[in-house]
Amino acid sequence: MMETISCRPTNVSSHGSSWAADGFTLIEVVVALLILAVGILGAASMQITAIKGNGTAYKITEASMVASERAEQMLALDFGSADLADGSEKVDGFGVTWVVVSPAADPDRRDITVTVAWKEGDRDHSFDYRFLKARGI
Repeated sequence: MMETISCRPTNVSSHGSSWAADGFTLIEVVVALLILAVGILGAASMQITAIKGNGTAYKITEASMVASERAEQMLALDFGSADLADGSEKVDGFGVTWVVVSPAADPDRRDITVTVAWKEGDRDHSFDYRFLKARGI
């Protein structure tokens, strides 16, 4: 003889249905939606921060490329060239300045600093690229 075992809940709520059929209360739904909303707002905030960070990283990469190009141009000049001097220019929205220093202790060397500056929103940024040029190299 086979016996059947029932898995139905035996608890009955005040309005006569079983607790499995009651569902969620309005308070539970509101709390769940509030928790979900806070999570979505947090994720959106992180996304905005990531997008801004990517934009800044892109600008720094561009500034590095502009400074590197200017450095290559300076290194290609002859050591005694009159063009191996301080200067400035605008390149692709960046302000580029370079300063050439001849150290008294070593007349066969020029210390060169290329500075690339730009404005992002209300903040000023700059990138310095330092290198030296030696006579005969």
